[in-house]
Amino acid sequence: MATYRLAHTDCMGALTMTVGRCALTLTSIEETSVDEEFIAPHYAGEEDDEPVTDVFGHEPFDELSMALNVRCGTLNLTLGELRNLAPGAVLGIAGYAPGMAGLYYGDRPIGQGQLVEVDGRLGLQLSRVMFGR
Repeated sequence: MATYRLAHTDCMGALTMTVGRCALTLTSIEETSVDEEFIAPHYAGEEDDEPVTDVFGHEPFDELSMALNVRCGTLNLTLGELRNLAPGAVLGIAGYAPGMAGLYYGDRPIGQGQLVEVDGRLGLQLSRVMFGR
């Protein structure tokens, strides 16, 4: 068994060779949201909340835009509860303390902090940044 990486897909399977033929039998296919080989490893004793230092200067991809999500929690509703939603309904949300939220790239946590107002708009003041998980 071996794992083969094709773009953002990890394929696990076996490569068999016979006279004049080669066959790949896949046993597992998994899509990845980020190329995991480019994620910095986390070493024991490394301080999690230190700012990231740029030792190389401007990088060619510094201007690349990435879509991030801010999440304040999750909730589960039955189909009946969902159907009966109406203005004024109050829903209990699990996951973060009131006023707190997480910053995510896909399902990968990037940071967490407090929801704040910035020039009349909603903002996130980071209290923790987590890279390389």
